[in-house]
Amino acid sequence: TFIDWLVRQPSSPRIMDQRTATPSTVYVVCSGWLSKRGGFVSAWKRRYFMLRNDRYLCYFSQEIGPDTPKSVIHRSMLGMIPLVHALAIGDSTMAGPGDENSTFDIVTMSRTYVCQASSIEAKKQWILALQAMITPLPEFSFSKQGFLYKKGKFKWTRHYFAVGRNCVYMFEDELNCRAFARIASHSGKAFTLAMERHCQEAIPLTHSQIDIPQNGGSDGMFNTFCIINGSRSKLWLSATSSKEVKRWADGITMEILTRQNY
Repeated sequence: TFIDWLVRQPSSPRIMDQRTATPSTVYVVCSGWLSKRGGFVSAWKRRYFMLRNDRYLCYFSQEIGPDTPKSVIHRSMLGMIPLVHALAIGDSTMAGPGDENSTFDIVTMSRTYVCQASSIEAKKQWILALQAMITPLPEFSFSKQGFLYKKGKFKWTRHYFAVGRNCVYMFEDELNCRAFARIASHSGKAFTLAMERHCQEAIPLTHSQIDIPQNGGSDGMFNTFCIINGSRSKLWLSATSSKEVKRWADGITMEILTRQNY
């Protein structure tokens, strides 16, 4: 059983040489303390994690060693994450102020597990070990991305935009854009999940065109351009310079023309 296997493990984590391991050999790839954010109550809890080579990540309320009694292991084991169903591992989009450098996400279809390591180096080690356990797809590709201001009903607001697959996608920041790209290339359900968790809006480019005002400004903003869709509704955007306006206009126009030729 899994509990019997745990009792037989050495007290310190080890990495077995993959060339000498048999298909039935189960061993600990990485283990140690992490803080994990709760699923229903968003408080941080310190948990002891053990990553197995058979792609299971287990966590406990106390450290587990070869001398730990079975009864204690039973009581202290809190959960098991099957990484075979994980979509992505990466920088957290839900880290609090000051926690960004040490926090990472384990993204599954049912939930995103938010974990915090004791240091940046420990975080990197965990991410590398976890990423080796999943089967990532090529990231969702964008032809152009960056910050722009978007005209709203009452004011202009700053967002992160990206152009790809006949749409302009709007995000809160670059971190959410990267998180979206990591999982959006999976199945249709995963794309829907990526949209719900990370994307604020997707603007279709079908039958759209770009308009750049001659004076370069609109409604008090400079370096503006407009996406006009098939129903003639307008989305006004503002870039940092006239050169950036041209780059965005060229990128969006190229995306429109590319999709028209499919």
